[in-house]
Amino acid sequence: MATNERLYLLKTVDGDEYGPVDQECLIRWAENGRITAYCQIRSTLIARWENACEVPFLREILLKAVAAEAVTKASFWSRVKQRATMRATEAVAVTGLHEVRPEDFQAAPLGLRVAAGVVDGVVLMLWAVALFLVFALLYARRIMDADSAFYLGLVVGYSLALLGFAWMLANAGQTPGQRFWGIILIRRNGEQFYLGRAYAYGVLTALFGLFSPLVMFIAGSHRSLQEILTGTRMVKVKLIGKRR
Repeated sequence: MATNERLYLLKTVDGDEYGPVDQECLIRWAENGRITAYCQIRSTLIARWENACEVPFLREILLKAVAAEAVTKASFWSRVKQRATMRATEAVAVTGLHEVRPEDFQAAPLGLRVAAGVVDGVVLMLWAVALFLVFALLYARRIMDADSAFYLGLVVGYSLALLGFAWMLANAGQTPGQRFWGIILIRRNGEQFYLGRAYAYGVLTALFGLFSPLVMFIAGSHRSLQEILTGTRMVKVKLIGKRR
């Protein structure tokens, strides 16, 4: 070891300290799992501890270790359970090595919401055309009369569209338009939400969606009525704040 090489001290999560050791030794310890993202490291020249994940030459190794651990914890049955219960992903989660909280997301501006609504409107129009053709065919073949085809098509189209909207929100927190424009629906407290809350949001959107700009302008929180009543927030996917 060169005499002029910088040396480091390691503090584990249990408070035990090791060192001084050089950079190569720290890299070996990180590779064999002795150093985790929750350890602290400081130079012998500077009396200030920092997280191991913030040390440049250890960051990539520890990021890979955290990602591998997350994949291992996400067992097959846990994924099946999440899908079966239509449980939306938690907003309070660990992204990389940093905890992500609802306040780290910027509220989705009105322009993005309107643009997402336009895209979703196009998707709904395509769905309505497809459904119309199906019931028109049933009428043409005299399987149904005109009134039955019209009213049944209206009920089926509205019900399936609303259920599909709720399913997408519960499953991914986004409709196709919201995904395209980079906005997502989360709960204000960061907890997960199920199909029932997403369905209620969808019903309220159908009833009061046109009044969203006015409510957002009046409300101090800049949230729509459906967000206020269901305890949710529409936010931009990109994080803000000090976390990177």
